[in-house]
Amino acid sequence: PLDSSRVLEVYSGADVSTVDREQIADMATDAPPQSRRLDYAQGLRGLTLKGGFLNKLILDGHKAVENRSWIIPPGWYALHTGKGSMNASEHIKIVSLFDAERAERNLQPSMENYWKCCNNGICGVVHISHALPLDKMNGNRWATGPFCHVISDVAFLNEPIPCLGALGLWKLTDEQIDNLNDQLSTMEFRSTGHEQAFPPDDAALAAAKKRQSEERAKERREKKRAREM
Repeated sequence: PLDSSRVLEVYSGADVSTVDREQIADMATDAPPQSRRLDYAQGLRGLTLKGGFLNKLILDGHKAVENRSWIIPPGWYALHTGKGSMNASEHIKIVSLFDAERAERNLQPSMENYWKCCNNGICGVVHISHALPLDKMNGNRWATGPFCHVISDVAFLNEPIPCLGALGLWKLTDEQIDNLNDQLSTMEFRSTGHEQAFPPDDAALAAAKKRQSEERAKERREKKRAREM
């Protein structure tokens, strides 16, 4: 389970939201563009992650990518904290990655908004710019692949929306969408700059998808042969 005392230790110091845009995106070669805004939540899908600490790292702009074995289409998503929690080894790994990043970038993180990510519910919205294969992430510490979805814009909700999540991309209810629409105009949207640090590479992505398809087809053939023996 997540060690709350360790989270308090990690999130101590100055307000991360006041760190200037160049420091938030210092892996990019240029200053990030003006942040996109989500103006209307109709049709928005939910994306559930395990553990509020992980979601705060994304919404604070630290975690550059969301890793999946399948492709998440580009666009806006409601970021949801699942009711499960990271196990001890997962938590230690995430804290270690963040410790390395804040030391490297001289960040002074804060507990601000952490409460929004702690409970089972929607805590923010994220914009996924594009996906890249792992070998195009230049050794980024947050990238584990096989497909790394680059997070370009983020915003905390003013008030989290308690709800159950689901696996994959799940549909929000009309009530949840109305709640989000009521908050959007007053939410603070920020650009991460990660899409500049890790620009799209359609050819590399297509090649990775082809390799995955071929590997899965090979596995199916091998299982079929094993059953027939």
